[in-house]
Amino acid sequence: LYAQFDHNWNVRNYPFDSPELKLQFESVYDSSFIVLDAKIKNFASFSDKLENLKDGFVVKSISNSKDHVSDDNDLLTYSADSRNIIRERLTFLINLDRDGSWLYLKLFLGSFLAFLISWLVFFIPKEDFSSRIELSVGAIFGAVGNRSYVESIMPDVQVFTKADMINNTIIVLIIFNIIIFMIQRNKFIQLDF
Repeated sequence: LYAQFDHNWNVRNYPFDSPELKLQFESVYDSSFIVLDAKIKNFASFSDKLENLKDGFVVKSISNSKDHVSDDNDLLTYSADSRNIIRERLTFLINLDRDGSWLYLKLFLGSFLAFLISWLVFFIPKEDFSSRIELSVGAIFGAVGNRSYVESIMPDVQVFTKADMINNTIIVLIIFNIIIFMIQRNKFIQLDF
């Protein structure tokens, strides 16, 4: 049996999620005529046969369950009795895992470097205000550019993911650093720190 399908990924916890593919097979006939059952009990070699699995994903485990579905509109009629048709449904859950930690480095290295650059402004003397501004603007552009890179990986996702939360937090921290050195330059605001 070969089939290609589009899967609706739940990416709210991306990239810290554990993706799961759910495949359901439902019989056409009543359970008294046909029985669905998973033949293979050991799914360890299944990851070699999953051809369209994206690079970087590994099949961690596969579990299956079976339940029954009843339809009120379909009746099975015997000679004297009639009852609803009860179909068997076999569900496979393919649990995936991301291979290695390169994804996290790839996604967040630019943001972390931009945050580090924003801290470098405190090593520049207060009198050299233009250099501090230029370095801070570069840090903001770096963080925003990294955020757009992460969004380009998942262009059709309309949810707020953990990757968005990390990138937005870094942008807010960079802006906070800019506010700090602006306060340092302002003669009317005197803070001890």
